[in-house]
Amino acid sequence: MEKVIRSMLVARAASGIAERVGETVRRAATITLCMGVAALFVLAAVACAVAAFWIYLRPQIGPVLAPLAVALLLIVLAIALLGTSRLVARGRKGAAARAVETVLAGAADPLEALSNDALRLFRDHKGAALLAALLAGAFAARKR
Repeated sequence: MEKVIRSMLVARAASGIAERVGETVRRAATITLCMGVAALFVLAAVACAVAAFWIYLRPQIGPVLAPLAVALLLIVLAIALLGTSRLVARGRKGAAARAVETVLAGAADPLEALSNDALRLFRDHKGAALLAALLAGAFAARKR
């Protein structure tokens, strides 16, 4: 009798695990579908932005240079994305691991620890900082 009860409990546990796996698979499929549709929307939005930029530049720099300027913009964005993917592919340590190392090092001066963290963050995100500065300069020049 004990073996029957034990086998029933094992079967019940297995069915519970199968239900949870089924829920997880459905959730993952829904997330994947939503992410795919969102990616298509982002692609369409970028295409519209590129077309609008092209239309905006055409009267200012001419019908020949406008597509070249748009192509240059796309090349710069592609290079930035390739650089970002290269940094991610290197497998750097996570920010949490570096923060723990900093705390364990026991910096005596909190200002020194703060400046070290700021320099490290700038080093880790130099491409994003330079791109933000470039965009800020472009927007500032446009307003003048």
